[in-house]
Parts: sequence; C-alpha cells; structure tokens
Amino acid sequence: MRKLLVLVVMTAFVATVLFLLGLSDGNGAGGNRFVDLGNGTVRDTSTGLIWLKDANCFGTKAWQDAMDTATSLADGQCGLTDGSVAGNWRLPTKEEWDALFDTNYYGPALSNAAGTGKWSEGDAFINVQSRFYWTSTTYASTGNVSLAVRLSNGLVSSYEKTNSFYVWPVRGGN
Repeated sequence: MRKLLVLVVMTAFVATVLFLLGLSDGNGAGGNRFVDLGNGTVRDTSTGLIWLKDANCFGTKAWQDAMDTATSLADGQCGLTDGSVAGNWRLPTKEEWDALFDTNYYGPALSNAAGTGKWSEGDAFINVQSRFYWTSTTYASTGNVSLAVRLSNGLVSSYEKTNSFYVWPVRGGN
C-alpha cells in the first residue's frame, strides 16, 4: 500500500512540474500555441479558435464571395474531416486576426506551432500566403468598405469590397 501511495504522489509531482514548465498543457499538445487536430483544422490554444489548416483553399475572392465561401465550408471540403457543417465557419474579425499575428516575424507575421520561432510551411498551417486576407469587419458608415490584413507584417487596412483577397475561415472552438 505504501509503494502505491509513493507512486501516486511521485506521479502527481512529475505531472505538476511538467505542467508548470510548459511541457504539457493538459491535452497532450506539449504546450504548443497551434495544435494540428488531424482533421484539416488547427486549434489556437491562445484564443481557442479553430482555423482551417489550409490557408489557401479558396484562392482570392471579392469580399461578399469570401463571406459566402467561408460560411458554406463543411466537412469533406479543403481536407476537412471534422464533422463541420455549412454555417460553422466564417471570416475572422479584425481582433481575431490581431490575436493570430506574431509581429516578431515577417513574411508571414506568424509563429511556428510551438510559438517559439517563425512559421514555416506545414507547421501547423499549410499554404499561408504573405498577402492580403479578408476580415469580416466592415465600416458601418460605408457599406462598400471592409478591412483586410496583410499577412506579411500583420498590418490592417481598409479596402473596397470589390477587391480580391485570400479567404482563411475560422470557427469557434468546442
């Protein structure tokens, strides 16, 4: 009985030390900022958002087409095997883009999965373009202008919705 108690206490101690050192985040992801869920999606552990793994599944589109494309995304498209249905996905807001960026890096302003260095192809996203991507954020006073983000450096600018920019859908994490 005493050996069992010592084993339980030592296991709890090691788990606590690993957690505090950031070697484990409680879900087996090793404390990574971005976790490839293996179903065509990547979880941002900082925000809880789920991003489409393929950042260039749809190419460039005008804003309304980008909005429609994002909301029609579902399991079976773009490598998704997550069980999602049309209506689960959407364009990210300006604030969600801001939370994704790591402006310590350039071309793109995105960290690697661990959050310790610059992103490179396949870590954890694929096909990331250092170009403009649409946000869902629009100007209320002008119905024909929306915000777009430049992934090379994380800057946000306003553009007419008739411009064609990349589409990178996101959804809430559950």
